[in-house]
Amino acid sequence: MRIKLLLLGLLTAATALAQTTYKPKLIQGLVKGYNQDITLKVSNPNQNYSATIHVEDQYEVTSVSKDSVIINYMVTKIDTQGSKAAEESANASFGLMLNKPLKASYNPDGSFRHLLNADEPISGTSGNAKILAEQIFTDNAYAIKQKSSLMWMLMGRTISTGMTEDFLDENINMKREFTVSPDGRQVDVKIASNMSEEETQIFLKAMLEKAGEEVAGQSEEIFNTLKSLGMADINSIGAAHIYVGDDDWVKSGESTLKMKMMGNDMETTIKYTPKQ
Repeated sequence: MRIKLLLLGLLTAATALAQTTYKPKLIQGLVKGYNQDITLKVSNPNQNYSATIHVEDQYEVTSVSKDSVIINYMVTKIDTQGSKAAEESANASFGLMLNKPLKASYNPDGSFRHLLNADEPISGTSGNAKILAEQIFTDNAYAIKQKSSLMWMLMGRTISTGMTEDFLDENINMKREFTVSPDGRQVDVKIASNMSEEETQIFLKAMLEKAGEEVAGQSEEIFNTLKSLGMADINSIGAAHIYVGDDDWVKSGESTLKMKMMGNDMETTIKYTPKQ
């Protein structure tokens, strides 16, 4: 009986330890610089290609008050090796913030509030690029993007082992499950998605709408064609490992996601390291 009680106590203690609230240290003038090294691999019946994207970015705490914190995010360097499509993807994701600070307000616990200068990265764009930028730089879209990133998915939150949640990544419905180390300094994340036919059709329509009104009108026909070819599915599986410093800022991280999307097999690897 004593042994059983002892084991029960140990298990209870371990469970209690495997839960951490992440509240990053936010002081005016603090600067955090990172390297992101992204590898993309895509294969389909017609082609295979790969690419690497190196991004250097930084966060600067410019103002701290009782109720809010202002953090500037800026990309300082982009280097892409590989296909033209990868270069376009890198520019769409990071190019609008190259040497242009994106200012955002955060709560004192590090959770996102709203963008302060969303019009600045949009200015100077035109056509489809402007439409895409206007969709990205809204409070809601940026909050969703942060919740899927290695850097911010933990910030201002209490994460516990076994915790599961739904989230969006590039408009794809995903699920993840967390495991927290006893000291709270490492969080492992299992990621998966298995979208229904209806969800896949909605995703395809949204994607085509970004490409232009003329193509968007053909979404049902395109989906039916993909379905007849056995290519109307989106499934993925992946994992992330996040290492958190004593100041509750992410110190480094890495993730791998393998996805089968409408006849394409894709693999994305991201490594996040501090800039020296």
